[in-house]
Amino acid sequence: MRALYEAVGVTTDLTIATHCQTGVRGSHSFFVLRLLGYANLELYDAGWEEWGNDPDVPIEPDVAPAAEPEPDDGSGMDGDM
Repeated sequence: MRALYEAVGVTTDLTIATHCQTGVRGSHSFFVLRLLGYANLELYDAGWEEWGNDPDVPIEPDVAPAAEPEPDDGSGMDGDM
């Protein structure tokens, strides 16, 4: 698990803030990181439910929007073969 976190830049020298919609899944990540020896952890327990409903805070996507799916041609084949 530590190697997976470190591969995406989550290292023990950083302060890591876990979050999710309401804090449930963020709590799981917090617990796992603590077991792995991460000491500088914070949990944003209100998460997206609070932030996403506040019109006064910024919301910016960090990824490009998903491409529109191609129309079904009726063949029953999805093109992944």
